[in-house]
Amino acid sequence: MPAKSFFEQVGDMMILTARTLVSAVKPPYPYGEEFIGQFLFALRLCWFPLLISTVAICFGAPGLQAANFLSLVGALDRLGGFFVLAAIREIAPFVTAVVVAGVAGTATPSRCSASTRSRTWSCRASWR
Repeated sequence: MPAKSFFEQVGDMMILTARTLVSAVKPPYPYGEEFIGQFLFALRLCWFPLLISTVAICFGAPGLQAANFLSLVGALDRLGGFFVLAAIREIAPFVTAVVVAGVAGTATPSRCSASTRSRTWSCRASWR
């Protein structure tokens, strides 16, 4: 019966979700050291490209475009409000996501494959 199979799969997913949540909040915490290591690895790789892309995209484009338009209409004092809206709310999260996904997302698998070839197994999380 297709309905029985469907409900069994949903039940299995709910059991898996419950066990995952319980293991995430109940000691011992086996993922803490690996999480901190991966976080620091991504931070070491991403801070400089993120700084460069944030300055280039967030400060350059909205500031120049808004300053030109606002000077035409004589409201250059409104540039701060526009800049906060454009840079912090819309562009900065997108730039951060793209840089972190691009830099850390490509560096982590290469780090794992390099450690597998040299048999150091420093990327333990992918082999569990």
